Amino acid sequence: MADRYPDYIRKAGSDVKVPALKENGNVVFTKPFTGHTWFSKKEYPQGTTGIVTRLHTGLFGDIKRVDVRLKDGNFVREVPVDFFRP
Repeated sequence: MADRYPDYIRKAGSDVKVPALKENGNVVFTKPFTGHTWFSKKEYPQGTTGIVTRLHTGLFGDIKRVDVRLKDGNFVREVPVDFFRP
């Protein structure tokens, strides 16, 4: 089975589950991402920060892609969650 981003992170020493990715939550790119548009490509280096604006889920409810508003105001759509993995 393919790896996927966990839906919840369990806090140490308790049974409380916290959503790993949530809307209006902060994210940091852990590897370089290249966004493709019709006529150009834009590269976002590792360490770029942003805020999640929308979660895209798969058929079984797991998170597959996210929309991100970057710190400089740019909007990046449908970034695979693999670019946010630790």
